[in-house]
Amino acid sequence: MRIPDSHLPLPFAPTSMGKTDVKPTLVSAKSNLVASASTPVKSDGFEKRALSGNTGITPPALPDASSLVALWGLDQAQGPITGDQMAAAVEAGVGDLDGKAASEEFQMFSDWAQRNESRLSPEAKQVMDVYKKYADAAHLLGQGGLPQTAFKNMVQEMKNIQDVSAKTALAGLDKAEGPITGDQMADAISKGISDADGKGASDEYKQFSDWAQKNESRLSPEAKEVFGIYKKHAEAAQAKGQSGLPDSDFKKMVKEMDGVQDVSAKTALAGLDKAQGPINGDQMAAAIRKGISDADGKGASDEYKQFADWAQKNEKRLSPEAKEVLGIYEKHAKAAQAHGQSGISDKDYRQMVKEMNGVRDASATKALADLSHVRGHVSGRQMLNAIRKGVGDFDGKSATDEFKQFADWAKTHSNKLSPEAKKVLATYEKYAKAAQAHGDSGIALNDYRKMLREMTHELQPRPMHLMARTFVA
Repeated sequence: MRIPDSHLPLPFAPTSMGKTDVKPTLVSAKSNLVASASTPVKSDGFEKRALSGNTGITPPALPDASSLVALWGLDQAQGPITGDQMAAAVEAGVGDLDGKAASEEFQMFSDWAQRNESRLSPEAKQVMDVYKKYADAAHLLGQGGLPQTAFKNMVQEMKNIQDVSAKTALAGLDKAEGPITGDQMADAISKGISDADGKGASDEYKQFSDWAQKNESRLSPEAKEVFGIYKKHAEAAQAKGQSGLPDSDFKKMVKEMDGVQDVSAKTALAGLDKAQGPINGDQMAAAIRKGISDADGKGASDEYKQFADWAQKNEKRLSPEAKEVLGIYEKHAKAAQAHGQSGISDKDYRQMVKEMNGVRDASATKALADLSHVRGHVSGRQMLNAIRKGVGDFDGKSATDEFKQFADWAKTHSNKLSPEAKKVLATYEKYAKAAQAHGDSGIALNDYRKMLREMTHELQPRPMHLMARTFVA
């Protein structure tokens, strides 16, 4: 207990100028002491009241110890205060149920939150809003504390608060139309856990995991692969006792996610890698259809880039038709990009496929163009040379597309064909249909050589013809 200054003797008396006059004060003090010694002291009973605790002086109220310790813990925390930290502090600080949770203890937390507002994460602010809601409700009932049931409900409500950044990112995925692409999932994860609240491997990861489980049917193969990368890094952090991802691990994870390629395009290009010989136009068109028809909205962006990169690395393997098909794809992809689209619309996709299907074999087209310029009838030798030039590129289409081009030309120009040219074409048809019967689109090399020998033999004059010519001569 602090004794009022009026009960203490003053050794020094201040002058009217504010300075202390030491000598007169010492004399006066000495006289007072002598007088005090000879005069009996009159007691006002203060000592007795002090001993009995009834002094009439109200001591200042001491802060609630449990709340004080909980708030001290928040003071020691580094970085932003997360929702979990705030909820744990509230639970520890007011969980003693001493009847002050809605009054003195709430005021302590409210004052602290106001002083440290810049440190509070959105989730921590939500936790305080929940606390205020329950405290206000208790005030309306004239209660200074929270009943046990209300306290338990409040704590549960605080624990149910989700990470705001992750919640916002997942809400964006909910609004996305169609399948969730790998880019969309990677972008959502990056935005959802980059708030540096130390929950990227715990609460935020759980929110993404729960969402992915509920929306599995909407996830593209790429989105699943991206989430698998996140899972790998989150579980690695958990194994180290960490609730968040360190910056270095976060950057590494994002880099891995960025490297995820479109699965359908990757699979289609793997098929071209396994193909033997030059890549023909049909193979390239089929790969493009297979690679971008998953309707994930990346046909003009990521998927196109995968095809363009592959074509650049494998340029020597591309037939003229494959290059023409790829050129058609490039035209439609860049047109979509010019409109700010990452994918090719259904209408443009159908138009692109139609143009690709119209690509004719370049070698056969040129050979038949040469026949079209022949004056008079096309001889057997000219037809043989045209077939050799038109199907000798070994692009695997000599029994299908190339043969169809020759057959269509012959039907249109039947009046130009000599009997020998018709025989050569019939031999070609025999070998082409034999290959088709075996499920082949091209004529095998051995059969091709055999076919040419047979055609050459048919063009050689027969012995009877030679005798007839000799006799006439």
